[in-house]
Amino acid sequence: PLSLSVSYLPDCQLEHIQREQQKLQKEQQSLAEAVTTLTKNSLNCNKSAFHFGVSLTEVQSVKLGAFPAPIPYVLCRVSAFLQQQQGFEQEGIFVSPADPAEVEVVKEKLHMGTFTVSKDLHAVAACVKLWFQCLPASLLGSISYADIELCDSEQHTTSLISTLPEPNRSTYLWLLDLFRTVLRSSSANKVAEQELVVVFAPSLFVTPQTNLTSLSNVCKFLQLSLQCRSRNKQLSVLHRELVAKVASKGSEASPSPADPSSSPQGPSSVSPAPPS
Repeated sequence: PLSLSVSYLPDCQLEHIQREQQKLQKEQQSLAEAVTTLTKNSLNCNKSAFHFGVSLTEVQSVKLGAFPAPIPYVLCRVSAFLQQQQGFEQEGIFVSPADPAEVEVVKEKLHMGTFTVSKDLHAVAACVKLWFQCLPASLLGSISYADIELCDSEQHTTSLISTLPEPNRSTYLWLLDLFRTVLRSSSANKVAEQELVVVFAPSLFVTPQTNLTSLSNVCKFLQLSLQCRSRNKQLSVLHRELVAKVASKGSEASPSPADPSSSPQGPSSVSPAPPS
């Protein structure tokens, strides 16, 4: 909730802020419930008991309503922990260097499924990037570098994202939503969009050449992806609001069944049924 006065804002902006807060609360509740459920159920015998260096199809995952495919549990665990600890407001979260020794400690606990708490939020956040680095195949590896290099529009970006197989596509969309969560608190954490994509790009796609040009093309693709995701989320909210308004107006225009005179045939002559 906002702690400062927003009474000076126009009604439309206040409504937008309230909608964003409600949406974020629902997403957080859904994530917390999913993480709790998997924790209670322990490990699925058909999946790996470990969390790093495991393919997306074999790693322990959580079904979240907003995504077609399950999301890796370890990512949800880190996100939920950072949310609980106000980690997304921490200055430099995900982009500031973390203590390598503490990162290794946190990673090992996450890998074994024994992680509970850490005072170093930067070390916890660093494990998200490290998890993607440890995947046997890069998350965006099914997209050719030539396509990424030529990608220069949101339409082209959307088309390329749609070619990702599941669960890669859902995991990528989850990561974009994580970026959006971080950037919502940019006034507190001082993290810019460019910083996020530069930090994560090498972990998501292996370029044919390790040079700045190749990296910059991947960064451009990530930025376009983030813009597409943000726009789609906004359109989704607007669509739901439009549907709700149309439904509301439709119910107001419909004759009330409790008012017999509203019937085209006038008051009904049918006697009420006797009580059963």
